[in-house]
Amino acid sequence: MPQAADAILLTSRNCAPKTTANGLQFAGRPGLIMALLLQRMRLPHVRLWFVRVVVMPGVVKERDVRLDFFRGFALWTIFVNHIPDNPLSILTTRSYGFSDAAEIFVLVSGCTAGIVYGHLAKNRGTLAARAAMGRRIWAIYKAQLALAAGYLGLAFLASRFFGKVYWDGEHLGTIVAHPFTGMLEMLALLHQPTMVKVLPLYIFMMGGVALMLPWLVRRPLYALGGSTLLYAVVQLTGLGSPSGDYWHFNPLAWQLLFVIGAALGTHRDAARHLFIENVQMKRVLTPAAVCLLVFALVMVVFSHFPSLKQYLPFSADPDVRFAWKADLALPRLLHCLALAYVVALAIPPRVAWMRTPLARPVTLCGRHGLTVYCAGALFSYVGWVAINQSGGKFDVFLLVDIVGIAFLVCVAALMEHRKAAGRQWSGLAGSPVRLPQNDGGADTQVSFRPGLEQPGPEHGPTLATSTFKKP
Repeated sequence: MPQAADAILLTSRNCAPKTTANGLQFAGRPGLIMALLLQRMRLPHVRLWFVRVVVMPGVVKERDVRLDFFRGFALWTIFVNHIPDNPLSILTTRSYGFSDAAEIFVLVSGCTAGIVYGHLAKNRGTLAARAAMGRRIWAIYKAQLALAAGYLGLAFLASRFFGKVYWDGEHLGTIVAHPFTGMLEMLALLHQPTMVKVLPLYIFMMGGVALMLPWLVRRPLYALGGSTLLYAVVQLTGLGSPSGDYWHFNPLAWQLLFVIGAALGTHRDAARHLFIENVQMKRVLTPAAVCLLVFALVMVVFSHFPSLKQYLPFSADPDVRFAWKADLALPRLLHCLALAYVVALAIPPRVAWMRTPLARPVTLCGRHGLTVYCAGALFSYVGWVAINQSGGKFDVFLLVDIVGIAFLVCVAALMEHRKAAGRQWSGLAGSPVRLPQNDGGADTQVSFRPGLEQPGPEHGPTLATSTFKKP
């Protein structure tokens, strides 16, 4: 049992050694040799302590499957909501509160970025973390350009094949009328199709967090205070409010939600102790969060009945809530935070049902958020064209929803397969050390070189591992 525990500790793909720009900084090969010597000396408890405290002091903690699940859920919801007049939108979160899947996606992405890059900054320094964030921003920028080009191609094919104009519905008419100017604006992230305006916002938020990373790691209250002050200025003055066909989301307002998530991810142990385990704090926050969620539910439901709308303190019609979205109005922000708090209380980090085969399609999509988002955005446009050609029949809506979600799951499964293949090859390329087990099964080969894949919001640094059978 102790030998198996050692293998688990040293080969978990969610753990990474503390590293520097020149290589591994922890005890390294001597540390592993010492752990094996302690194993031979039959000192299991000393060995486990040595492995946990000395050999791998800078490990990334076990992956929080809740982040993957709810990011995948948000991506499914975004796909459904991106199809205009979709009847299944009534089943999504925007029909039962002020916020919708966009807030969930931004908050969860901020948490994941804080976990990955906050850990990287603590163990390898701010410069290494910013370099990794820069690579991630560049990847998102390339994905945005490819996505916009894909929209242009699909709109052109749909217009030529069906004999209709499919430009205006996605704000592509300006690009078609003025190609040179439109292309320059797309490269500068100024003019984007309607359904792909989340990625420019993501780029801005990642860049902002990269700039404030030292304060986020060492003085999180300063970072949160500055972010909140900027949000208040936006709400009072309308600074940076979108206009025309440019950004739909005001980055100066939405940055607060992302920074809150990044702070919670960077200091998740302290946040859990303060907000989840602290009995006095729970007695105050839990009733407040539940009351806010119930109030939002009543407001949204009553807004659909003209006879009841007169009793509401303010309007919560879909058009009003959509208008709130651009600048992330305070009701949407508070509703998202209240929902996240209640979910964090109700669902523990190691909940079993999120690891079952039934929940795996959702978590798979959450693990590969960027790719799945791009695939969903393109497929939603294809589905919209198909629904438009069919005359808006309900069965076509349902078919597009089912096939689209299945397509997203297939894309995520393909990405997971490629990721697993990359881990296998990176493990074979490193310098292996055998960790023998007494169960007669496969030995474990641990590479001292970090995994080859790029760490990002979906992935933390990994140890490259592979297995081989005993001769």
